Amino acid sequence: MLRQSLRNYYLRTGKAQTPGHAAYLTEMFTQRLLTRLAQIALLLGFLGTWEAIAHYRLMDVFLISSPRRVWQTLLWLHADGTLYWHVGVTTLETIVGFVSGTLIGTFSAALLWWRPSLFAAADPYLKC
Repeated sequence: MLRQSLRNYYLRTGKAQTPGHAAYLTEMFTQRLLTRLAQIALLLGFLGTWEAIAHYRLMDVFLISSPRRVWQTLLWLHADGTLYWHVGVTTLETIVGFVSGTLIGTFSAALLWWRPSLFAAADPYLKC
């Protein structure tokens, strides 16, 4: 029913030049719709499971909180005006951590490359 209506819509509006093209567009629309519905179902299932785990205290709520409390805190921080400051600090810490980790890792790799004796001493600890 819906597919036939979509095909007719595509033909009537000129978005499809042939019935085959209309069928193709209908199939693509249907696939996108089903994909989007599956994504929404997965998100709601994840949030529902998370909320249930927090509500029934299956895990420590201090560690995982709940979606409801996270949302309340976000709204409170936004109203307070401190949310964006916290986001900025977290972003800065992430960038500093990434850059410093990259520099330390590169320096360490170069040091191990240039000093074979240091590499031989560290090799058993570097193998996974």
